[in-house]
Amino acid sequence: MSWRDIRPTALGLIWRDDELLLQRYDAAETFYRPLGGGLEFGEQARDALVREFHEELDREVVPRDRVGVLENVFTFEGTPGHEVVFVFEAEFADDGAYEQETFEGVEDDGSGTFTASWEPVSRFVEGSATLYPDGVVDLLDA
Repeated sequence: MSWRDIRPTALGLIWRDDELLLQRYDAAETFYRPLGGGLEFGEQARDALVREFHEELDREVVPRDRVGVLENVFTFEGTPGHEVVFVFEAEFADDGAYEQETFEGVEDDGSGTFTASWEPVSRFVEGSATLYPDGVVDLLDA
């Protein structure tokens, strides 16, 4: 693995009262992750977040404060990964999006679709569900 394999990403924390909009993964373990994705060369993290939500959910988002930057070294389905993650508070440009319970999204790589839903933050703070990348729960608590 080389430095070129480190992937910069931008994730958005979109709140609805005490819930976050998250994607559920059912792999070796079930876990959740905020939506977003990888930066393209020369792209600012805020711009990547807007682009990713548009590509994946066909929704416009407005990034707000950057709440943290995390380094995430992990293995997913047997493949090692390394990310530098820019985490932003964000909100939908259209208030009607908050009335939707679930969102059908399209994976960036064309591998299929996914569902995002509003999940109570208390599940992650108390440890009854897993939220990745590591460190995001600490950002929520702060």
